[in-house]
Amino acid sequence: MGIDDLLTVRTTLQKLTGARSFLRQDVLRIDDDGEETVLCGADVEVAFINHGGAKRFPDDLRVKLGDNVAE
Repeated sequence: MGIDDLLTVRTTLQKLTGARSFLRQDVLRIDDDGEETVLCGADVEVAFINHGGAKRFPDDLRVKLGDNVAE
């Protein structure tokens, strides 16, 4: 692994609820032969908040994200 390796961050929407989304993020290196090597990963929870409390996802964003939830 070198300083000039090409890295990809892949984000997958796992679940979408009223005010939160649950994501999986993986950092991958693409090897010379095209193989992907996962270097690290994280499960991420994102929430909309307003004045310290949860706020529902905007409907237009929910529609755009809703079709992309991983099975």
